[in-house]
Amino acid sequence: MGKKLLFINKYPELVEEFSAAMQGRDVEIDIATNGIEAAACLKKNTYQVAVTGLSLDGYNGEQIVTYLNKNFPDTICILYTTTISPAQLYFFFNERNVFRVFLRPVDFKKEFYTALEDAFEHYELRKAEREEKKARREEIAAQAKEMLGMKGEFDARKKMQPYALPYMKRLTGLSLLEYAGSLSAEEKDRMKAKEWQAAELCFGGEMRGERLEKAQELAAEIRAELAGL
Repeated sequence: MGKKLLFINKYPELVEEFSAAMQGRDVEIDIATNGIEAAACLKKNTYQVAVTGLSLDGYNGEQIVTYLNKNFPDTICILYTTTISPAQLYFFFNERNVFRVFLRPVDFKKEFYTALEDAFEHYELRKAEREEKKARREEIAAQAKEMLGMKGEFDARKKMQPYALPYMKRLTGLSLLEYAGSLSAEEKDRMKAKEWQAAELCFGGEMRGERLEKAQELAAEIRAELAGL
């Protein structure tokens, strides 16, 4: 997206002066001479920077800035006006996040254009910060959803735990049937005991990491012994 600016001012001579000063600059400029035209432009386009006067027909400058704050919070606002009170300055800087305030007259080709360049740069920084915060919020939401799913799975397993242990113990020894001829009664009892212990570790108490690790170790021992037969 190239640099796009909305200049809002009801004085034709100022509009002409500003347009002339921006000739040859790498900025696309839309002009609005009153608040109604400005509102129409803002509904159709997204601007990185908006420069507005305070005294306008239709919506005044304060209403335009308020609208931008609410609907296009990334857009950088600059005021260019004839007079402004200290109370207004405080309000626009602290309540409406206005980037700069210029009083007439000003040289549009010098300090004003420097402020515009700073405003475009600030727009990119502000937009990047908002996108980073949005991505972080989405990441946190995804993690919360994953944790909720894990909790649901854990709760379901916990609910089934009293039924799982007896079932698993009934299966104990079935894996030894094909090795019946290769094992002594003592060996069968020893391996069945390991299977019972593994089942007990998985389903017979609170699910903790160390219990599952021990169960995995026992299962590995059983597989190794059977593989050696």
